[in-house]
Amino acid sequence: FIYMVMEYGEIDLSKLLRAKAAIPGGIDANFVRYIWQQMLRAVQTVHAAKIVHCDLKPANFLLVAGTLKLIDFGISKAIV
Repeated sequence: FIYMVMEYGEIDLSKLLRAKAAIPGGIDANFVRYIWQQMLRAVQTVHAAKIVHCDLKPANFLLVAGTLKLIDFGISKAIV
């Protein structure tokens, strides 16, 4: 048997942004700063592993236990 264990993500960034935009004052400067920092950290980690993610969009960032993670490496490329 082969078992695959994966993390469970609560919500993707696209849905989170839509939900926050629907409430007054939902997207403030601190939220944008936090999300932007998390996005840059995720992309930096991938680039440090010599991989380029070719489909960066909000739906490909997943919130897992308060941390934003990059998903869907289907069309990523290795840097040689």
